[in-house]
Amino acid sequence: PESDEVQKIIQRHCQMINRFYDVTKDIYIGLTHLYAQHPDFKKFFDAYHPKMIEFIGEAMKFYAHKNLK
Repeated sequence: PESDEVQKIIQRHCQMINRFYDVTKDIYIGLTHLYAQHPDFKKFFDAYHPKMIEFIGEAMKFYAHKNLK
């Protein structure tokens, strides 16, 4: 989750989300909880890999702590 390659992807994701509203650290971390708990998001990510949402959530949290206020 902390690799440069993954963080570049997460940065693009955050920029996309930022088009809809101002993304803060708390909002972006909250989004990880939504992804993990909402059945539709969970089903989407699980189709790729059963632990994908955990990996993405860790990457998003790392990005948020390092780059967002």
